[in-house]
Amino acid sequence: MNTRTSELTPSQVRAVRLADPQTHEIGRGHHQKSVDALVNRGLAVRTDDDRVFLTDRGRWEWAKLTGQTFRPVEPLTTSVLDDLGFVTDSGMWDLLLGTPDGRRQEVRLAWEAVLGQRRSLLEGRDLVPALWEAQQPVRAVSLAMEAAGEQPAGRGEYGRWTRAGYRVDAGSSEDVARVSYMPRYTWQQVGHPERREPSRLATDYRQMLRQYKSSLLERGWSAEFRHPTLSSRPYLLVRPKLA
Repeated sequence: MNTRTSELTPSQVRAVRLADPQTHEIGRGHHQKSVDALVNRGLAVRTDDDRVFLTDRGRWEWAKLTGQTFRPVEPLTTSVLDDLGFVTDSGMWDLLLGTPDGRRQEVRLAWEAVLGQRRSLLEGRDLVPALWEAQQPVRAVSLAMEAAGEQPAGRGEYGRWTRAGYRVDAGSSEDVARVSYMPRYTWQQVGHPERREPSRLATDYRQMLRQYKSSLLERGWSAEFRHPTLSSRPYLLVRPKLA
């Protein structure tokens, strides 16, 4: 099962999967609490005559469950970041994004715009990412991290990490991102006076990932700790919260 739809209960998954393929109406043969939960999560909407239809986010989940192509009934609202001309910093390179004070102001305005868009699309709720955020998780998570005051990593011209901080990469599916903590190159360089011992670096990784997880949870994203092998860096697997 897709990692994101696994956040739904089996009864909720059944209600989404069995929605009418043409109208996307959820039939009346499902548990009322499950249908109410889908409405509360923004995956469905209830009409005045008590009929329930999947929203764009719900139709996207339906498409993944049924193997169909997602085709929104109405054009999707695009990212407000496009309107602002805002450039997100995923921590991949040492970007020149203006003065520190100017950048903080840009980030604040961009995040306020994202929250406003969430409220307008999700009936006043701003702790659930909008659909475009789920479809562009690297971009959306990068903004959420920077808006939380986290520092993006910086990479110099030779590819070395010149500034410690977060790095956001694409995950294994379209709505998932990976968040890592990247230490400065000098912290790993043998013989450098600022070099961290391996045990100290491991502590740094754990502390920073816990901090990142807390920042993301407060901004509508769930995060799970991953450390596949002892020789690899740990990271967070990040996806949009459904509620």
